[in-house]
Amino acid sequence: MNYKFITREETSNYCSSIIAQMMDDKFKPDVLLTLLWGGVIPTRIFMDLYDMDRHQCFASFASSYTGIGKKGNVKLSHPFSPEELKGKNVLILDDIWDSGDTLVKTIKSLEDHVNSVKTACIVTKETYRDLPISVQISKTCPYERGPDYFGDHVAKSTWVVFDWEKNEFLRDVNAK
Repeated sequence: MNYKFITREETSNYCSSIIAQMMDDKFKPDVLLTLLWGGVIPTRIFMDLYDMDRHQCFASFASSYTGIGKKGNVKLSHPFSPEELKGKNVLILDDIWDSGDTLVKTIKSLEDHVNSVKTACIVTKETYRDLPISVQISKTCPYERGPDYFGDHVAKSTWVVFDWEKNEFLRDVNAK
């Protein structure tokens, strides 16, 4: 397995890139929804760069990985009522788009309540966006094409390690 280590400075640069993409797209979120745990630090960096008030931030617990390369079912819980986001333009921010399962489940849990929802990830892995257009057209869910905004792109076979999870990574590697 290949590993890519991402520093906090790179994360900050990727957040700046995401903001530039949003501006080009003319998307201005009313609220930011972070996915715990991976999205916490990128969200703090993003909010500082974008000058968002902390009262515009919501968090959901979402996970599907149980270790390096070990994927389970997506677990999602909102410690708020999705009604609180009624009519809002929501940006969901997470650390990585791997299979997309976590973000798609989150989107589906909100889409009947919000005005619009866009997704951003610090890193994205190979998605349907990378496949021939004939395959892309056959897909019905637009989110299968990857996040709306992202900072970096890596191969599907790469395991990404952010600097804030390096100890967890080392424990997992040493346990093998």
